[in-house]
Amino acid sequence: AGSLTLKHETMSFGIVEETNKLAADRIKSVLQTDGLGVSMLILIAQAKDRILYDTTTGAFKEVKLAGNLYDSCQVVMSILLEFLTADDVIENGSTNRSLDSMPVTRYSKFLPTLQELHGIYGLDFETAWFLCRPSVKAALENGEKRAKSCLSRFRLTDEVRETYSDCLPDHVWASLTPTLFECFHMNTLCDIFCPEGIYATEIGRVGKEVGRVQNLKSPSPKLEIGAIDRLKLVSKQLENDLTRQKGRVELALKGLDEEKSNFFVSEEVSQEAAKLFLIHCIYPRSIQSPDDAMYCSAFAFRLHKVWTPGFSTLHYLDELIAVVAGSLFGVTEGEAANLAILLWQSWKVINAWRYQEHVFNNEVLGKPGSQMEILDDAEKTTKPISHKDFIKLYNKWHSSLGAALIGCLKSTEYMHMRAGLVVLTRLVDVFPTRPGVGNKLLEALEPLQDENSSRPDIRASANAYGMMVVKARDEGKWVEEDEAVAKARADKEKAAAEERKKKLEQTFQEIERDSEKITAEIGPRDRHDRRRDYATTRGPDDLDNGRQAVGRSADQINARSSDFARMESGELLGRDRSRDDRDRRPGRDTDRRDRDAPNEDRGRGRAVDDDWRRDGGAARDDRRWQRDITTSRGAKRSRPSTPDNDHELERSSTKRSRLDAENYSSRRNAGSRGEPSPPPRRPRRDSPEQPSRPRTRRNRR
Repeated sequence: AGSLTLKHETMSFGIVEETNKLAADRIKSVLQTDGLGVSMLILIAQAKDRILYDTTTGAFKEVKLAGNLYDSCQVVMSILLEFLTADDVIENGSTNRSLDSMPVTRYSKFLPTLQELHGIYGLDFETAWFLCRPSVKAALENGEKRAKSCLSRFRLTDEVRETYSDCLPDHVWASLTPTLFECFHMNTLCDIFCPEGIYATEIGRVGKEVGRVQNLKSPSPKLEIGAIDRLKLVSKQLENDLTRQKGRVELALKGLDEEKSNFFVSEEVSQEAAKLFLIHCIYPRSIQSPDDAMYCSAFAFRLHKVWTPGFSTLHYLDELIAVVAGSLFGVTEGEAANLAILLWQSWKVINAWRYQEHVFNNEVLGKPGSQMEILDDAEKTTKPISHKDFIKLYNKWHSSLGAALIGCLKSTEYMHMRAGLVVLTRLVDVFPTRPGVGNKLLEALEPLQDENSSRPDIRASANAYGMMVVKARDEGKWVEEDEAVAKARADKEKAAAEERKKKLEQTFQEIERDSEKITAEIGPRDRHDRRRDYATTRGPDDLDNGRQAVGRSADQINARSSDFARMESGELLGRDRSRDDRDRRPGRDTDRRDRDAPNEDRGRGRAVDDDWRRDGGAARDDRRWQRDITTSRGAKRSRPSTPDNDHELERSSTKRSRLDAENYSSRRNAGSRGEPSPPPRRPRRDSPEQPSRPRTRRNRR
């Protein structure tokens, strides 16, 4: 209900987003050129009506898709209209400019009049007023300057008022006046309500933020200096907006007080007048946007507060509950959300009148709004309603609304369930207040909360509302619930919680006993520890070949097992990588001769073989003698694995035999160049160097 600056600060929570102002100005300039933005608004409005009433081939048949598209059209229209007509805040905090340069003037230059939109373009009365409202307000605010501008076409003259009769049925004008239509459609929520508390809160927050930035210990960079200037500008702009809006609200409320006697044709309270006002004014506008829903509720209670002759507030509320209860089965999700706001604003006041008798006596009793037509002996009589009679009305409204919402939850149509959940979620703090309807709502939620439901979005919404309504019940929002029943339910829930706690403890104890039993059966060591013990009892070569270390000394077994353990931990692999890196340096042949010289003196006996195996095995030493095979620096290395079965053992032996054959040729070439060569290895029996030829019939002969 505040200015554009207040909306920006409250919606962004003080977080400044970097936006391209030049891009926004460019888009607005393009949309304002030759009426492109106005044409888009009219086309979207026509498309919105066509979505509902088009029955030609190719039209939308799915109710959910049609409803979503209808809501999207309304949201886009609201955003685009505000973008084209809102005044930009200039950097110095001033919005003073010439009338022709104002965005609303450029918008009004190409906008058809109210009569043209309704008669030529086929828009309904509410949509036509929705598009013309900014232009009409600008024409009223600039009365002296409008004669020479395009805003003169939107003046509310007697000729314009005469055209209202073509927009609504004739019987409507038998109870309502054109003045009521003008005052209702011309104003907005900002005109009849000023959120002074929110303004004061934001101004205080901005002031504290300025003090926080100024009191920083470190020197303020340019960014912080710019932030201080922006905050000071925002604070000044909010103060100016507050002053301006307070003056606007005072002027609008003064106009309502002066014109209240001209709103209804008769000063006698009539149920028909309240019904027509709801059907043709309140309901059509309330489903357009959340702001319009709040405005409709505030306008109706404002008529009650100023003692409007001929307006019965209780008749209006009675018709409102009946209309909303019936319309829940034929609205989209967005319209249901807007109706929920209207109903929430109204039901808060109704609850205060129901459960606080002194509030009812001060605000209702004795005013024209407390009068109702009552059928007595086939005759209608008008009399004031007491608080006792109002309680009966409240019970009827509560049951009627509850029955409609329960019917939505039990329906098989998706849109019915969705609309019911949207309304209930909004009303959870004020409705229900009677335990009978509340318990029925909880029962109706159970099928929707089923895990096997084919509609996960409905299930999620039902679960969320179920938790919210249970919390509201426990907090005492069900005012009429018996204390003994509430206490018994609390004790039952406490006992159930204790039972669940005991079952949980028993489950943990059973798990612990099973764990101890398994540990006693298989031992305390895990698989990794057992594999390590297995590795310490066998040598690396024996692990590769799958045979026991027989006929070897204990020192050899311990040495090889320690190498295997270090290889698993990564220590030995790192040493091999560093050795390979050294071999790639310039002069590596000289370093290799110096390192391998003692081996030549020892000969080619058993000692050389043992040392050669102890230094890392044949695989590592063979790689060092492969001069014609280069190894990339970033090659991936992995530790040898133990064959798990005979097939793996045979395959590893075959691969090893091929590698030995290649190494043998490399060693012969290396020996011819005068370089030392390692002792030849004896081929294994289970892996011959040359694969045997397959036995054919000729070989067998």
